[in-house]
Amino acid sequence: MQPPLVNAPTQVYMCCQHTSLATQRVQQWVDASGFDVRASMPRFNRSKHSGPAVTASMREYDLPVFGPLLTRAVMELFEGPEIQRRAVQLGVPIPTPAINQVVQSKVAKVRPLSAQVALMGVDGTAIRKLDEFLSAIEALGPGDVSSHQDWVNLVGRYCAPGWETNLHVNEVLTNFGFQKELGPQLRRGEQGIEMNGALRWLSKMFECYGMAGSMCDVVNLVYAMLGEAPLGRQPPPDQVVATVQRFRDLLRNGDPDMLRDLWVPSHFVMDCEMGDTMAWLLLAHVHSLRGSYVRVLAQLPVADEFDCLESQFQNLRGSDRVEVFRDPDSANGDAIKLFWRIPCLAGSCSHFWRHISPWRSMRIQPSNSNAPKRLNSPPAEWRSLKIQPSNTSCSVMPPS
Repeated sequence: MQPPLVNAPTQVYMCCQHTSLATQRVQQWVDASGFDVRASMPRFNRSKHSGPAVTASMREYDLPVFGPLLTRAVMELFEGPEIQRRAVQLGVPIPTPAINQVVQSKVAKVRPLSAQVALMGVDGTAIRKLDEFLSAIEALGPGDVSSHQDWVNLVGRYCAPGWETNLHVNEVLTNFGFQKELGPQLRRGEQGIEMNGALRWLSKMFECYGMAGSMCDVVNLVYAMLGEAPLGRQPPPDQVVATVQRFRDLLRNGDPDMLRDLWVPSHFVMDCEMGDTMAWLLLAHVHSLRGSYVRVLAQLPVADEFDCLESQFQNLRGSDRVEVFRDPDSANGDAIKLFWRIPCLAGSCSHFWRHISPWRSMRIQPSNSNAPKRLNSPPAEWRSLKIQPSNTSCSVMPPS
């Protein structure tokens, strides 16, 4: 039997691609009138196949999500034994930072900056620092950076302290000693389109060590649950960091009155990329603290290679079970496969532990120690899972 919902109103959070089918499916799925919908609406959630909004009053959130300070603040939401145990129950792998090879491959798009500023007679010392920074990024190997401090030390060889707060395209060049007005000047010049792209990729270079995907859906969920204002004037990055940290502290304190005051979705719609999945984990954790549960609807592409992930979702236990619909207009298959490592999962169910189970990279905080302990074997909950192969997909059977 499912536990009763604490939050009586029907409240929906959508962080899927807003296709016509998704709109129809959500309207059919939520059997209520006048329900409150809040949606994470970064550019990649706005489908070219979009229909009308689920409701005319849907609130849209699209917070600025960039910079290593915000990445660290977001990942701190997923620290602690309770939420990591919840991840095990849901089969969600908690990501760890790594070198982003996509960003690393874009160094060539930034190189024209040096040539352009040299033509403008800019100080050669700043140009040299920029070139050396780009060369260092280009040369990074998988094991060259293993912690946030390693990354800070590497960037600090070429940039002044405080670079974490100077990542806007208009300001990012100041980290190397260029004048503040140079960025806007480059963007307005004859090569403005190329320079604007180069500056954007340069800004992303400062996050080359981080998460292989966006955490927009998590940050937008935090703002929605706190009741912060949606789209409008964008808050500065440091304010976004502070808001995420405030939400982190609220969860750690576990104050029942504060938890009760949150806007907590009763229904959650995701398209299964990294950010969506982590938002699902965060929301499931909040419901656990409140003694309630959330209904989840997952949007997946129609290709057969996603059958195994659908089976995994539908074999979750009790109220954790995820409903799935397959959308021919879903366009994020590569991102889903990257996060869930689906070629490995779908290709061989016998490799489930090595490729999917999150316990190998989890850190659980023991109750009798302040030091994190790395798990060397799967938790008891996962040792009792039965992996049942079939002709086309696999099913992860919950413990009996």
